[in-house]
Amino acid sequence: MTGKCLETNFSLINGIKIDELEVKSFSRENIPYEFYLKESLTLKKSSDRPGFIKNLIFFDRPNANYYWENDSTWGIFDISVVNYKYRGSISKKSRSDYSYQKQYDIYPLAFKPNSWYLIDFIRTDLGENHREFLHVDDKNNFIFHKLKNVSED
Repeated sequence: MTGKCLETNFSLINGIKIDELEVKSFSRENIPYEFYLKESLTLKKSSDRPGFIKNLIFFDRPNANYYWENDSTWGIFDISVVNYKYRGSISKKSRSDYSYQKQYDIYPLAFKPNSWYLIDFIRTDLGENHREFLHVDDKNNFIFHKLKNVSED
């Protein structure tokens, strides 16, 4: 992964969700332990257009037949509560107020140095979760750490 694209060895046909995190504390493994949602963007398929991405998405240009949508009121709630203390939404927005939601052709944010993200690779198999922390270090290296899910407790 770079600030321009992400390539995986599995299909991204259902898109991804990227949550920027505010980390309050770290585990012994030096990954987020207690964290809050700051901003969330999801890459979604345009239902009215044919064609799919495979395993490569772009942040600096449009992904054909997909769009980014802002949705910063909901966090991911089926991750391990033993290993992480994800506090979900801290946005000051009401969950019934959709006026802030916007759609973008190009990923509207930049990945910031010394920041943490939670990436939800939305899998094609129902019930199969694949989530990873992403740390962008001070040299703009992108470092992934796999998350434990509820079923792994």
